[in-house]
Amino acid sequence: MSDSKPDLELSEFSGRGIEYLLEISEKKFIPWLSVVSVAILGVVQMAVGVALICTGFGATVGMGLITEGAADLLTAYRAYSTRQFSWSDYGKQKAVSLVISAVSMGFSSIKDAAKGAQTIVTGAGQELLEQAGTKLITSGKSAGTTLIKTGQNLKSLAIKFTGITVTEAVAREGLNKIADIGSNFVLEQMKPQISASIQNRVNSKFTESDLFKIIRKMYAIDLMSRKQQMKGKIHRIVIEIINPEHSFWRKQWDSIGGPLCKGMLSSVEKIRGPASMTIRILGSLNGMYEITFIIQNVHDKLLKKLTDIDRDTLSMYQVLNHYCTISKEDTKEILSLLDNEGIKEFNDELENKNFPNKLNTVDFKQFNIHKETIVKFFTSLHENILNVVIDDFNEIMKLVSDAITEQVFRITQSQLISPWSTYGMGELTKTISERIQDHFIVDKNQNSDSQNRENQENQEKGITLKGSEKYNTIAKQIRYNAKDYTIAYSQCEIIYHAQQQQDRSNIGIIDNKTRKYTEEVRTDKPASLSDMIALAAQQNLDIKIVDDPNYQPTNEDKEKGTNIIVYTKGERDINGNIDVGHYQLMLADGAVVDISSDRNNCGYSVIQKILHDRGIEKSIDDLRNDRAQRIEDNPKVFVKIFKAEQWVSSRYPQEANAILVIGAGYKYKKNIEFENIDKENIGKYRRRQRRPSSEGDSESENPNILYRAIREDEQPFEDGLRPPPNHDPNKSATSHIRSGTRAKQKSPWISATHSLKEAARWASVKEGRVVVFEIPQDLADQSNLPHESRTMYDLTNLNDASLIFPKGGPGLRSAESSQEVIIKDHIPPKCISTVYKVTSVSKDEYEARKKEASSDVKFIKTKVPPPCANGKKDERSTYIILEKIEPQNKKS
Repeated sequence: MSDSKPDLELSEFSGRGIEYLLEISEKKFIPWLSVVSVAILGVVQMAVGVALICTGFGATVGMGLITEGAADLLTAYRAYSTRQFSWSDYGKQKAVSLVISAVSMGFSSIKDAAKGAQTIVTGAGQELLEQAGTKLITSGKSAGTTLIKTGQNLKSLAIKFTGITVTEAVAREGLNKIADIGSNFVLEQMKPQISASIQNRVNSKFTESDLFKIIRKMYAIDLMSRKQQMKGKIHRIVIEIINPEHSFWRKQWDSIGGPLCKGMLSSVEKIRGPASMTIRILGSLNGMYEITFIIQNVHDKLLKKLTDIDRDTLSMYQVLNHYCTISKEDTKEILSLLDNEGIKEFNDELENKNFPNKLNTVDFKQFNIHKETIVKFFTSLHENILNVVIDDFNEIMKLVSDAITEQVFRITQSQLISPWSTYGMGELTKTISERIQDHFIVDKNQNSDSQNRENQENQEKGITLKGSEKYNTIAKQIRYNAKDYTIAYSQCEIIYHAQQQQDRSNIGIIDNKTRKYTEEVRTDKPASLSDMIALAAQQNLDIKIVDDPNYQPTNEDKEKGTNIIVYTKGERDINGNIDVGHYQLMLADGAVVDISSDRNNCGYSVIQKILHDRGIEKSIDDLRNDRAQRIEDNPKVFVKIFKAEQWVSSRYPQEANAILVIGAGYKYKKNIEFENIDKENIGKYRRRQRRPSSEGDSESENPNILYRAIREDEQPFEDGLRPPPNHDPNKSATSHIRSGTRAKQKSPWISATHSLKEAARWASVKEGRVVVFEIPQDLADQSNLPHESRTMYDLTNLNDASLIFPKGGPGLRSAESSQEVIIKDHIPPKCISTVYKVTSVSKDEYEARKKEASSDVKFIKTKVPPPCANGKKDERSTYIILEKIEPQNKKS
């Protein structure tokens, strides 16, 4: 470090008796007004955020505001500790922060926040909505109960989230300070080597350019005039050059980028976002650019500044006038005379060794009285310049190098280290916070129903969440509770408004959307929740819609004569969208009957049936007209219903049909009419109707014959059929069907189907095989065995299906559509009759082979695309050929 000591200055001070130098810096006042103002803004943002979370609709924006508020509290703390604050910098930083938050949230979240604020001011009363929600029961809970429970959860979770967010912000600030101290310590240890390297580069750069000529000239003049002005000028110029105020991007980083990286962009929600990474990368790239070209930039700007100074103060005119004390008029004449003698470029002439001789030969004519002064000064200046060497500038070069080194260190700390140290500390805070929340803070009783359902489905499918997803955090609970709350609120809002009587005093205007809706209702629009509730209110019926066919009516239901309507939601299509569902009527004895209907009329048919039982005869068209007329009589109320339905459709498009309880009926109508069912049909094998576009054998007429797409390792003629090795013998039949081929841990159950076409469709994915076998005789009838003792279930049998899926659901519908049968543990080789090799071919090959068909070859064409190995759908060839494989070593 001795190289960095200004020995010359210290020796001069010592010679004058000065032994100690005191450095005094002003301690600024704490900007209390700014500190308090920013802190109040932060608290206000957090309070608004808590209120928005409690509305459910504004949960995303609310969490963002709480994060922003916590960042502002830390900004206020930094202003207090550093005693520095700029409202302009804060304003720019806040504007960028809010834009990033708005973009990351999305416009829909901002609209939802506005809707949440509107529910506080103009929404229907909470108690009224909760009461209306008793008309709809899903997953064993009424919409009103869900509204109450999730609303209470959100209030508690909002307070918890605020505390956790502030704690995380304080922890990050502390960790960032520790990281800054560590990085500064490391840089200080490296400073001598870096400073020496920079000084070598500065010496090399400065001596190889015109800058060296100008500095030598200034230095020589300083020696002759016995002044030291040049060093001070160069130092001031270098300090001005590297001042961050003169670099636009550096200034923006110091006022916006750096504070954002330390604050909001290091929060749990934003740290891995594209905005966070983009700003950090841009800051680092700009820092690397500045460091790479800092010497070149300082050199170029210093050369320009000194060139301007040289031109303005050290030109030949200025030297003659100022240093040789020649009048301005004579100086102009002398310059003209010298120009005629070929002495023009002063700096170039001073570098010329023959300059004194050349000057002596000049005839100054009438100005010969000045010749001796001019020649003497110019010759002395010329000699001093030529005698100057680079070592004479060590002090100046050291001054420049130290200034550049300090700037390099500031850029390195601010733009190369700080962005990524704050990222690392943010990730560390996030990791620790997630684990602490999951193990010590989160109350699982505050999980919403949708969160619990998703966890259960993942567990049944053997899906293990990774990274942050595996931890249950307060933010995650808020998101799930907000989802359930907003859905329940929308459903309650729809029910409440659908029950309202028409207001003739303020009918409102029928807009185009309402007119279109009524036209669709009069034609074939499926009934939704609002339609069913409105029809019931219009006909003075008390109804309750449930999704559980085993629902037990309450005493209140019985006393009020409430009609229970069972709704079964639709199946998911290949894109994950839930199709329209189906309405059925529960009779007084608890039996669920399917009312015969056509088109999209199952909901209207249920209402028609209830009215019929009361002696009121109305056709489906009458009911549709009644519903459309009620909308037209009170469009103002309908608009509120329509907005709620539109919100659900836009936010949850894949689940909208189930949330809005839309029932069509025709897609889910059973082949056996429940209303006319007789005991002889119960438990009998049910077949699907053939699709008009399909051909080939679909299923056996013998219900004891089954088909199965087998694995590559199975040898049915030798070993029969068995579950995969290392299966879990304790897995239930329900879990087996729900998990399907996606299950990581296989079950002891063997799946088969009554449909040859279905088995061939599965086998065609990997050019596989289909086995044909007969149900073992000892399994033929297990209807008298208890559920836990059974080793076979036929899902086309209503009794068997009710044992596996007592509440119905998508698992049952999937099993029914594929005509699935499951058998536990083993099917012996003696039951195996035939094995087919399955090949998926082109249409041309299919047609050609079909012309040469033999009894050992079967042809199947289906419009149902085969499932892929990853469980998704793939629109591949629908032409399948099955070729019989002869047995080699069949065992009995």
